[in-house]
Amino acid sequence: MNLRATQLSPSRPGRSWRRESSTGLLRKLSWGQSQSGRSTRGWPGASTLLLSCLLLLLLPAPALAVQIHGGAEGLVSHQIGHLLFLTGMGYLLWRLRRRNLQGAGWRPFRLFLCCIILWNITTITGHWLDEIIPPARFLRNGSMITSFRVTDLPDLLFYATRLDHFLLVPAFLFLLSALQRWSRHT
Repeated sequence: MNLRATQLSPSRPGRSWRRESSTGLLRKLSWGQSQSGRSTRGWPGASTLLLSCLLLLLLPAPALAVQIHGGAEGLVSHQIGHLLFLTGMGYLLWRLRRRNLQGAGWRPFRLFLCCIILWNITTITGHWLDEIIPPARFLRNGSMITSFRVTDLPDLLFYATRLDHFLLVPAFLFLLSALQRWSRHT
């Protein structure tokens, strides 16, 4: 009777499985590697990953961070999404206040929810004002918008709604703080 430990290992990478003893597994470095230890199949090597990362950093594609909605129905469905998100975060904040949770992490989580609610209100207002502001206020250089002319209060409010990162960055820092505190107390 063979008392050596056995386990399943691939007979050929990506193919069927067969039983092999632990000493046989030790002789192989791992599946997908040759005797010299170089990768023959499976995950790419470190040099391939490094080259890929360098190419991504040195040859970036446009980020296209501003999304333009096609027609009125695109904007309406987007606004409905903001309203649903706002409602969901408001309901969650209401439930947390009602339960009066006082443990570690709950205060920063409530602050996160408040920032997200304010961000949704700001974004909804900005989308609405974007439809009202006359196109002549946007100064262009060719096809690119290079600046915005503020002449009255709606223009100033529109410009302020474009600074939504002042709400989002602190919101996610509050969320990170809450998650860290919860992970320490579990």
